[in-house]
Amino acid sequence: MTIDNEINAQSSGPDNIYDDFMVFRDLLIDKLEAGQIDKNQFLEESYQYFEHLSKPIIGKPLSSYAEGMYLYQYYNAHAKVEKATYQRLKYKEPFEAVEHRKASDKFYKLKEQTSLGILKFLNFEGVEAYYIQSDSKKLKHKLIEVLIKDHERGILHTLDSTVIDALKKNNCLDFRARTSKIDEYVNTKYY
Repeated sequence: MTIDNEINAQSSGPDNIYDDFMVFRDLLIDKLEAGQIDKNQFLEESYQYFEHLSKPIIGKPLSSYAEGMYLYQYYNAHAKVEKATYQRLKYKEPFEAVEHRKASDKFYKLKEQTSLGILKFLNFEGVEAYYIQSDSKKLKHKLIEVLIKDHERGILHTLDSTVIDALKKNNCLDFRARTSKIDEYVNTKYY
C-alpha cells in the first residue's frame, strides 16, 4: 500500500488537510525509521507531498498544532530543496544558483517564523529545548532541538535568534548540549 492509499484509508475528511498531513508525516517517519527510505528520500517525498496543494497563506495566526507542523514541514522541505538546487548549480549556473539560494533563505525564515508561531500557540507549555551535538562544524553549538512533549514526534530545530530568545525568556532552553532525539537523521548530510 502506498502512502497516499494509507492516508486515504485513515483520512479524516477532504477538508482537513492538516490532520491528513499528520498521518502522512507519521507514515513517512515510520518508513525512515524502518530503513525503507533515507534522508534524501524523506525530504523529496515531503516536498512532493506539498506540490499538488495550494501555497500556504503567510502571516495568518495558527489555528492548530497540526497546521503549524504542516507549515513547518512545508517551509523546511522547500528550503532544503532550494538549497540543494543552489549547491548543484553554483559553479555551472551561478546567477540562477543565487536565485535558489535566496529562495532557500526565504523558506528558512518562514520556517523559523512558523516555529515561533507553534511555540506561541502552545504558550510554551510542554516545550523543552537544548543545543544538540552536531557533526557539522557549522552547526556545532548553534543548532537547537525543540521537543513538543505533548505531541509524539513533535520535534523542531532552530538556529534563529528570535526563537532562541523566546525559548530563553520562557525558561524552556537548557544550555547543556545533548544528543538529538533523531541524531542519525540530523547528522546525515542530504543531497
